[in-house]
Formats: sequence, C-alpha cells, structure tokens
Amino acid sequence: MHGRKRLTKPLSAEEVAGQRAKAEKYRKLMSHVLAARKRGDRSRETLGIVSKLLVVNADAYTLWNYRREFELEAKEELQLTAQCLEKNPKSYAAWYHRRWILARHPELAAAELELCAQFLEADERNFHCWNHRRFASTLAKEADDDVVRFALEKLDANFSNYSAFHQLAQRGAHVVQDDDDDDDDAAATKNLDLVAQ
Repeated sequence: MHGRKRLTKPLSAEEVAGQRAKAEKYRKLMSHVLAARKRGDRSRETLGIVSKLLVVNADAYTLWNYRREFELEAKEELQLTAQCLEKNPKSYAAWYHRRWILARHPELAAAELELCAQFLEADERNFHCWNHRRFASTLAKEADDDVVRFALEKLDANFSNYSAFHQLAQRGAHVVQDDDDDDDDAAATKNLDLVAQ
C-alpha cells in the first residue's frame, strides 16, 4: 500500500527451512502440471492443482494460459481470481484472466463493479483495479454519471488519488462533451476548479 513502510525481520533457521520446503513442493507440482499440459491432460484433478499453484503464485502466466485450455465455469474462475487478488491485489496475470472471463461473459460485468469497489476500499489507488473497473463499466454499460460520481467519491475520500483523476479524464470528459446544457457547464467548471486546487 502507498505510504506504508514494509517491516521485515530476519528469518529464523526454522522459517528458512520451511520456505525451502514450500519452494521445493511448488517446484515439483509445477513440473507435474507442465508435464500434464504437454500430455494434453484436461482432468479436474490437474485443474485443481493448477488452482492451488495460482493461489500461491498468481503471476504464473503459464498456469493461467493452461486454464484457458480447459472447459471453465465463469463463476468458478471469478472466485479463483478473487482469491488470488486478495493475496496479491496487483497481479497483472490475475486481473488479465478476470478480464478474459468477463469478455466471454459480459452479463457478469455489472456485479464486477461491486468487487472493484471492495478492492478500491482496501487500496484506492490500485491502478490495476481502476483499469479493470473501466473495462467492466464499459461492458456493463454503466451510465457516465455513475462513473463520474464514483470517481468523485474516491477523490472526496483522498484528494491525491491520481487514479480517480485518471478515471474522470477517461470517462468524465465524455459527460461534459455530450450536452450543451448550462448545468453541465457549471459541473465542468466545478470539476476544473477541483483539478486546479
């Protein structure tokens, strides 16, 4: 998270041994999965192992790509990626897989906005989540006014939230450009004043 120092202490010999054992187990499972992929294995057992490996390391692109070779349940995939993102909320690979699922199941996009709101409560400047929210918002055909309202709420909570400003620049400009109404002119002036502060 931003502005928070990461405190680390030296590991004990026991902790080092534990990490080495976990790394060795991960390596063996990864070798097993790669061999299974080479054989064309599409069993539920192998898919389960892939899921467990991804929860440990959500940045293993090869594993996400292997999952795409299976018959996948969209909601199951969204649950897995949510679990991975809880552990590593800035995993490019997990966010991309989530986007891949939504692109194939746009009917799930509206519910995705709530998950994004939850993640942005934890870290309001997580640009991965903001990018994903923009994608889901477009799929869900979220009204521009709602997009702008959400971004302004985030700015009210933290004025230095560049990601919220970026959101306004991406979608907020469209709201101002759509109508010549005096109310919109006043809103545009208010938003410009906000940025000028």
